[in-house]
Order: sequence, then C-alpha cells, then structure tokens
Amino acid sequence: MRRLLILVGVLGACSSSTDKDGVVLEDHLVQGISDAAETYTDWDLVGPHVLWSPTLCSAPPLPTAHYSNATGDQAHAQKLYALYSNQAEAYLTMDDEDSSGVPIGTALVKEAFAPVECAAGEAPGEGGLNPYDFDPNPGYVPFTKRDGKTYRTGEALDRFIMLRMPDDTPGTMEGWAFGTVSPNGEVTSAGAVPNCIACHQNAAYDGLFGPKE
Repeated sequence: MRRLLILVGVLGACSSSTDKDGVVLEDHLVQGISDAAETYTDWDLVGPHVLWSPTLCSAPPLPTAHYSNATGDQAHAQKLYALYSNQAEAYLTMDDEDSSGVPIGTALVKEAFAPVECAAGEAPGEGGLNPYDFDPNPGYVPFTKRDGKTYRTGEALDRFIMLRMPDDTPGTMEGWAFGTVSPNGEVTSAGAVPNCIACHQNAAYDGLFGPKE
C-alpha cells in the first residue's frame, strides 16, 4: 500500500497564503492536498460501505449546480461518501482513553457523491443484484439506506482531505490541514478551512470523529 509522504519540515517553514475569492488557500499546503487526492485510492478503505455526510461538509466555492433547497433532514441536503486513510488501522482503533492523538503524517480522504434513489429492482437483494457487481466496482458497497429507501452513489463530487502535521504548522488547526479538491483535480481550498474547523474542532479524537458504527 502506498503512503502519502508529507514534507513536514518544509511545510512548517513556509507560511505564504493566497486569498482566492475569500477562500482559504495556503500555498505551502496545496501540494500535500493535491498529492493526497492523486494517491488515496491506493490506501485502505475505512469501512466497507458508503455513509451519509453532514450538510456542513461543502467545498468552497460551491458550484451553483450543487445548491439544494432541501432541509438538513432530507437526503438531498447531504452527500454519500467513502473514507480512505493511509493510517486506516490507527483510525479504526482510536480510543477515548488514548490521548496520544493520531500519528503525524496521517491523511484522510473523503470521496463524496451525489445520492441517487434506487428505483424498484435496482437495490441490492432485488432482482438478484449483488452490490459488489456494481459497475464500476469501487471496492466498497456503493449503496446505503435511509427512511426505508435505498440510495446509490451518483455523480462524483468534491474530495475532502485532512492532513496531520506538527501542531505549529502555519495555516492549520493545531496541525490539521484541511483541503477540498474538485472532481477535475483542482485544489479549491487548503489550510484552516472555516467550514471544516466548525465541525472538527469539537471532535473527540484529536480533531477526528472516529469510525461510525
């Protein structure tokens, strides 16, 4: 399994920043975010199924086509995602009693999709459909349920990335660099992204929420 190599010494020495239409885009963090977006499919999956993403998980700037009038408790106000990490085992074994935090160099990539409600006969178990036969097979079950309905992964959306660096790294949340990458590979944010910090600053595991049951 390939590992993301983060040049923590170089990153810690740089602090240049670019404000792109009000978006956080720390120049010295862009390459690490870009590298993670290019290599994450070689990492381990954190869980075999897709999950629902919270409504606050949005990439700046948010394209008009992605806006929704749905409220927070409606499926289309959210996304489906699969989570990858170069330290999947450490992520899956995080413990409330372990105060050591996650290792420097840890990276996570949330691969996001628009949810598509399955029509009759399209859901796993209906008509002999095997969820792992979905084409293309991403290595996880691309289906999930909500309120008695089955949804599958649809259009690929942005990738949401976290990189763990030393606490004093400029432009980070105490060592956590956040980033978003568009489906075409453009880094659209990198650094202490407000939308990301709003959720992760209160996370129980050193900025992470840990695996969902």
